[in-house]
Amino acid sequence: MEARVLQETVPATQVAAHGVAHDLPEVSEVADLDRLAYAVAVAETSNCTRGSGVSKNNCFGIMTWPNGVRQLKWYNSTQESFDDFKRVWLRGYGGRFPTLADAVKYTGSDRAETWLSIVTEKYYEH
Repeated sequence: MEARVLQETVPATQVAAHGVAHDLPEVSEVADLDRLAYAVAVAETSNCTRGSGVSKNNCFGIMTWPNGVRQLKWYNSTQESFDDFKRVWLRGYGGRFPTLADAVKYTGSDRAETWLSIVTEKYYEH
């Protein structure tokens, strides 16, 4: 809730991540997809070192629906996972830096504010 209030009360180009204000790309500006992919991989799987990042080379928690059954997608390599994330982000989110609404959509409302904070911090750190 704090991030939602923050997003509504400060300029769209700023957000607080772990107490530090960062200048963000405008919503219409395309994000650096390599930096964004790294940041999301950290938020999702500690940069491919935990969970599906290790067991399925799926660094992003990307799902698939074979025969109508939702499951984590398998990749032959983590690079394939990174490439697919960039494709998914371009198609589903327009390649922009994520907003809180994007974070809610991507995470399925699973700690979206925390996810966005980590992504923001790692995007600007890398």
